[in-house]
Amino acid sequence: MSTLESITIIRPGGPTGEDDAQGNPIIGADSETISAGWKVAPRSSSESAEPFGQQVITGLALYRRSVADILASDRVRVRSVVWAVDGDIADWKTGLVVNVKRAS
Repeated sequence: MSTLESITIIRPGGPTGEDDAQGNPIIGADSETISAGWKVAPRSSSESAEPFGQQVITGLALYRRSVADILASDRVRVRSVVWAVDGDIADWKTGLVVNVKRAS
């Protein structure tokens, strides 16, 4: 039987309403929220077709039996590693499926 895990959802900061010396909007700090009740499973890896070397994409699938505040623009920390959400969140009747990836 697999155990449930906690993950950290990292949401990018938004504009503060102020500009830097070059006139660009200043972005606030990311926020982090711990979210419990996830199952973590490996996903298959793939290789990109970049012309200047190959890149292996490694991923996980995160499953949760209830709703969670997670967006496609978020990052997540799972087992001390930060991952990017890969695609849209799959919102099923029975819960969520979130695919995440990192490049190496």
